[in-house]
Amino acid sequence: MTQTTTSNRAFSGFDFVAIVCAVLILAAFFFMPWLGVPDSTSFSFGFFQLPDFQFEGNPLFRQGLPAVALVPIAAVFALVVAFRGTATENPNRYKAAGFVIAGLLVLLFFNGFFLLLLGKQLQVAGQLVSDGAVYGYGFWVALLAGVGLIFQLFRLLEGLRGKLVIGFTLVFTGVFALAYFWFYQFAYTAALDRLVTDMSTTLDGLVSGVDGDAVESLLAEVPGTPDVYPTDQRYWDHVAWFGTVADIESRAIAYSYAYAPGSTDSIIWVGSVGAVMFDPPVGVQFKQVEDACPDCKLDDNLATLATGQQQISTEIYSDGFGSWITGNAPFFDSEGNLVGAVGLDFEASSVLQVQQNILNSILLSFELAYLVLFGLVFVVAGALTDPLRKLAYNAKLVGEGQYEKAHFEDLKPLAGWRDEIDSLRVIFADMAQKVYKREESLKQQVKELKIEIDQVKAKQQIKEIVETEFFESIASKAKDIRARQPRTGTPNSST
Repeated sequence: MTQTTTSNRAFSGFDFVAIVCAVLILAAFFFMPWLGVPDSTSFSFGFFQLPDFQFEGNPLFRQGLPAVALVPIAAVFALVVAFRGTATENPNRYKAAGFVIAGLLVLLFFNGFFLLLLGKQLQVAGQLVSDGAVYGYGFWVALLAGVGLIFQLFRLLEGLRGKLVIGFTLVFTGVFALAYFWFYQFAYTAALDRLVTDMSTTLDGLVSGVDGDAVESLLAEVPGTPDVYPTDQRYWDHVAWFGTVADIESRAIAYSYAYAPGSTDSIIWVGSVGAVMFDPPVGVQFKQVEDACPDCKLDDNLATLATGQQQISTEIYSDGFGSWITGNAPFFDSEGNLVGAVGLDFEASSVLQVQQNILNSILLSFELAYLVLFGLVFVVAGALTDPLRKLAYNAKLVGEGQYEKAHFEDLKPLAGWRDEIDSLRVIFADMAQKVYKREESLKQQVKELKIEIDQVKAKQQIKEIVETEFFESIASKAKDIRARQPRTGTPNSST
């Protein structure tokens, strides 16, 4: 009993894992980035750490989600349970319950977070998180660590039932993960393919409305002036067509370009839709060379001019204005000579939105499916192992010879479809009863044999006593005494 208690109170591998999870949650909360939102001033993502009390405060906490405080509270609670649980009467059960409660607190926050995302109610830095924000690694570290705390429930599962629950849970976890990953990739690919098809159609329409002869003469006759848009009507007719396309397809941002004079490694810009969409005009300027746009990626532009073929890049990139994919298509003069190409930045936020919605839905549905699966496996495992448990209990009593305490009626199969376990229970009950009868019969035979043996032993012992010299001496003396006694019944009288 002492050894069992000592082992139960010892620091185990489960305890170590729980402490690591709690420390990771605290580290993720205080030191790792959680959310990134587009920064329109730097065309990049600015990540928020939770919390950043020295600056603007915790963005999630400050903007409508104070439940984020549950995350560090749960981690501290788990650490307290880990160190105080050793002194309790049943430390294993105490720690398991405490760690699971801590994990549930963490998941309570994440469930609320994803529900707010699905309802498009959560904002960070004035922007809906569901519209383009990305998750930092701290977000995922805290979520996975919380799940790790909930897995401490497995330390309460023992025997075959525990093995079945753990085994099926691991198998179905892999199956669910693969299924959801496939669906995630399928939905993303389908949305992106639809976007590329729309872009290709828009590019075809855009090229059809470009007057190649007018652009060719415009480039030949009108000089480029820095920071000044040309007054030539051909230029404004050209960019006005881009504005018409933008009115028809609001996701499209069009521009045009051509080879720089005497070079096939650089381009000059012709115009963009920004010249007609804004007042004053914005965007690339007429005959602005590639050196004036050092951050522009010209590989696709040059490839379109070199091949004379439409080029569409499916790589999504983000800036302060949104998320985009880019396509290019060449245009020609009336004689079929290459003049330049049009470029199209096509808004791709719909694809990212599909990804975001699937991710949010998957995490919630995965959690629900996981709980249902765990409950079903737990019940089914119990149904499978309960007969074996009763069988083991009765086998132990039979092995100890306590037949009167055995409950053979528990081994009777239920009405309906019998399986191998039912057959085993029936065979064992029948065997145990036969063993009991045989044992009782043997006991009776042993009892009778013992009586016979006792009688033989008594005769042998008497024989041994009679044949001893001591007994013969006593018998001889007794005989002499009897011989000296008068044979008549009247004793001699003295006178």
